[in-house]
Amino acid sequence: MKPSDYATGRAILDAEPRLQIHILYAIFQNLDYGWTLNSLHNNLFARSLPWTAMDLERLLARRTEQRLYTGDWSGVLRTVQRFLEQGNHLTPAMETSLRVMRKWLTATQGAEVRKLNARISALLGEEKAALPDAGETWADAALADIAALPQEKQTAWKRLLAHAQDSEGAKPTAAWRKEAKACVTGVGEGAFREHVARWFAAVTAPPMQTLRHEYNGRVYETHQSGASDRNISLLKGLAWLCADYTEPEIARALAKLTESSLKKIPGSGPWAVRAATAAIWSLTEMGCAEAVGPLGRLKTKVTFRTALNRKDAHGAESTLRLFLSAGARLDAAELARALCRASDPGPYCAAAYLAFLRGRAQSAGHLE
Repeated sequence: MKPSDYATGRAILDAEPRLQIHILYAIFQNLDYGWTLNSLHNNLFARSLPWTAMDLERLLARRTEQRLYTGDWSGVLRTVQRFLEQGNHLTPAMETSLRVMRKWLTATQGAEVRKLNARISALLGEEKAALPDAGETWADAALADIAALPQEKQTAWKRLLAHAQDSEGAKPTAAWRKEAKACVTGVGEGAFREHVARWFAAVTAPPMQTLRHEYNGRVYETHQSGASDRNISLLKGLAWLCADYTEPEIARALAKLTESSLKKIPGSGPWAVRAATAAIWSLTEMGCAEAVGPLGRLKTKVTFRTALNRKDAHGAESTLRLFLSAGARLDAAELARALCRASDPGPYCAAAYLAFLRGRAQSAGHLE
């Protein structure tokens, strides 16, 4: 419903700016009914109201008392951003509230949470942390490897890892891949392949952790994976970076990352689906025969079908494309085995589909 549809809503929209600020306070006080007023507070937060430092201290203090999906985090942060853009500075109370908000967010995962964390860090004037969070086997190995490097190389790796964290979306954009190539050049392609292969081999499912939250005088317990959400983003970005390579060790490392990331956590399912889907995407993008074997093995070993949707969508045709791009010459038996590993077209069309692909391969001169 729109505020302008009601006389009261129109009166609020036409009210004095200071009164509108106090109306926003009132909305945030009523946690049980605030969601019914989403349209109104979105409208008011979008306005350039005359917020003072004291107003924002009060608003942020109230925000830290609420749950993630209660109220409007985005509107509050947008208001603080506008306050800073006007030449003002954060007060100590504002900084404290923002840090409390960010600490609260570390117990939650998801794309929206990652965006909120990034916005809070930007408001605090802090650079995005480049290195992985300690505590996971692969992350500890990465931290040790980078710490042993000269300062110049450490800086290059931090640039690469910072870029890898920016990995939202189903696949990287052309601009992302262009910057990624420059980052890999900075650390050295050989060093990149060596380190990433070792880190992916060290990825394991993290232990479960119990979180306790108090709300309205009651304590609630939730159980979730102890994985760092930022580390999962790093793994996803690092997997994307592997798409331009054709070395067998990279293909095997991506397959190992996929298997490890799809290990199921009791009560929550696979713990790092984003990293697994990125690894599968890179395997299908590698365009070489070395990727066919790992893809075929994943077909038989991985049971989480959602992560394999991309591979299944391409099916046997992707396998044929990989072989042809590598200039492989296959006999019919080899092609049949490869196709069976990489796709499952079904009992009724399997023979016809195989015959179709064999015809394409023969016409291209790649099949004996």
